[in-house]
Amino acid sequence: MKKILAISIIVIMLLSCTLLPVSAALPPLVFGDVIGYDGIDITDATAVQRHVANIDTLHDTELYAADVNADQKVSIIDATYIQQKVAGLIDVFPAGRECYIDLYTDALVADYNSTTATVGQEVTFRAIASGGPGPLMYEFYVDEDLKQEKSEQNVYKHTFAQTGTYKISFIVTSKAGLTRSESIYLTVNDPVESGWIVVNNVYHLGFYDTYTTFEAVACDGYGPYEYKFELYKGAYPPESFGTLVEKTEFSSSNSFTVSKPLEDCTHYTLYVEIKNDLGMSVVEEYQFDFQLPPPA
Repeated sequence: MKKILAISIIVIMLLSCTLLPVSAALPPLVFGDVIGYDGIDITDATAVQRHVANIDTLHDTELYAADVNADQKVSIIDATYIQQKVAGLIDVFPAGRECYIDLYTDALVADYNSTTATVGQEVTFRAIASGGPGPLMYEFYVDEDLKQEKSEQNVYKHTFAQTGTYKISFIVTSKAGLTRSESIYLTVNDPVESGWIVVNNVYHLGFYDTYTTFEAVACDGYGPYEYKFELYKGAYPPESFGTLVEKTEFSSSNSFTVSKPLEDCTHYTLYVEIKNDLGMSVVEEYQFDFQLPPPA
């Protein structure tokens, strides 16, 4: 039997590096401070009363700050609690003193990268957000058309019927009424025959987790596949491979979680090598800049 010696090594440079969006961390929300300045006073109770009377309208975090008895609604009872707090009759609201309301969109990832997605192939999109208070609610859009209404489900699956470039977006809303959004563009092509390994995508599963996880998705070759990950700090090939941070040996797992937190304001390059038992292999490169949000 003829021995298959063909080895395909393809290094694919991404069109642009991944840059983690950075925004300042928000200060804690103080329950009862509905107006949002000068602390809790009688004007906050008045704002709640005017909202209940449909004279004025509270929005988003104002509503969350006004719900001082934590019954999931704003009523005259909340105004009474605020009046009692101002008068010194109570020290702490049933909802507590304050809570953190940070909300971040870490990423929108797909198991098919742009140009590897094909007509008739189901593509899975995963919205990755962090913060709170929860539960976080997600909506998904394709070319501005709402495809999945607001729910706790952060995964949306879509099959494209035509070739073209599509904008996929999600909006995440926290219990405090904060919203954030993230979008990606996906180019969908006609199906092609391939006997080689095709790396559909390499992506991270959230940057604000303590230990970041990366995943690779491959198809079209002759499986089963084995994966090897190498993470470098710096790494601007071909001049330098940078400083090796961590690596794994070949295994059947397409997921890699770093053993320590990533460093702030640092450029990284992740190399993923995928091989099969016929001697075929492919290397994918994924560059990104890691930045934590500045403090409030």
